[in-house]
Amino acid sequence: MAFLDMQDYTAAARRYWWLVALVGTVALGYSVMQLAQLPPIVLAQVIAGAAVAAIVGLFPVRIPGAKTAVAGGEIFIFLVLLLYGAPAAAIAAAVEGAVASWRSSKRWTSRIGTPMMAAIAMLACATLFEMARAELTARGWNSGMLLLVLLVFSVLYFAANTLLTSTLIALKNGAPLRPIAWWRSLGWVAMAYMASSRSTSQNTREN
Repeated sequence: MAFLDMQDYTAAARRYWWLVALVGTVALGYSVMQLAQLPPIVLAQVIAGAAVAAIVGLFPVRIPGAKTAVAGGEIFIFLVLLLYGAPAAAIAAAVEGAVASWRSSKRWTSRIGTPMMAAIAMLACATLFEMARAELTARGWNSGMLLLVLLVFSVLYFAANTLLTSTLIALKNGAPLRPIAWWRSLGWVAMAYMASSRSTSQNTREN
């Protein structure tokens, strides 16, 4: 694929990028198949939620001193998760990531890799969230516990997304993998994710 400029990628970074692309394709394919089973009216609502997240993704914010950017559409992605499930949230996260990377980078490695990483992180974390929510519902626990689980989910999603993106950057630069240091330096992003999850939970209860 000539349009994939990997001249500055090490061999390890190239292998990692292709692995992410493969796993991300599987995650998106699974999500699309699950959404295809929804009634048309529900599917339209999912598409609308993803579209709103994409609009927010048009205005990514570059992280100071880093080669990554955040778009801020998490509140809408988390809302899609609460209302329509993990596959829908994975699609919304991928759409937001695609739009944000399109605006912030001209490289196809980023335009493809970013949504794939978002889909992988969201599908994995959201699936765990849905399992926990089902267990809480079965036990009859209140919405306060749901908020706590949603906050934990948002931190996990931040951690997974940061790990996926920062690993690629480290491999490109031949730098050591230091996930703890990455999470600490981007802790403010985790706080933003948690704030989004809290707002989403409140809006869902009010509606």
